[in-house]
Amino acid sequence: MESNNEKKTDRRCFLTNCAKFAIGAALMGVSYRSNSKTNDSYLDYGYCIYKCPQPCSYNPSCNGCRENNSLTCATKLCAISKGMPSCAHCTSLENCTVGVFGNYPSQRSYALSKQRQWGLITSIDSNEKKNFNVYPTLADDKITIANNQKLKADYRILNLEGKIVKNGHINSTSHNVDVLVLTPGHYIINILQNNKLLYVDKFIKN
Repeated sequence: MESNNEKKTDRRCFLTNCAKFAIGAALMGVSYRSNSKTNDSYLDYGYCIYKCPQPCSYNPSCNGCRENNSLTCATKLCAISKGMPSCAHCTSLENCTVGVFGNYPSQRSYALSKQRQWGLITSIDSNEKKNFNVYPTLADDKITIANNQKLKADYRILNLEGKIVKNGHINSTSHNVDVLVLTPGHYIINILQNNKLLYVDKFIKN
């Protein structure tokens, strides 16, 4: 049986963690990265890209909502209704006021920062995007990057968890990228110049 001291400790943990969320973690300077892997992904968080500080036996829903279907909120249901694996995959996140994001704008700001870090959603000048083309969209052993203006640029390939699985420099007007070693599935390719995103597209590795 728990002692009174243990109960008080657990209760303080619950109140502290929930207070951080209610006020907004960004305002309190909470570092989420310290609680996760350096190369994390949306799967390390709840649907709203919140990770409850550990340990917290009273409020597992902050991250457990991904594994436990009985834990739901308006934010999670919205992402699921759009067929998205997390809110970081949504193009409307910047102006979203659904559930958590309506009550805690600082959480939305943090989710947006992770969205940019993972390269899941981007806004690109249409004129710059015309300078590149990536094909085929269904690849077996390689994809080709057509560099129409022979611009000096870099590419990075991310999986849908936002992890970079391959990157390199584009050095010709028709640059081939070996994807044979990639696990079959969906991928996102970004093309950048001096850290400015010029192009983004998706392809499937057979």
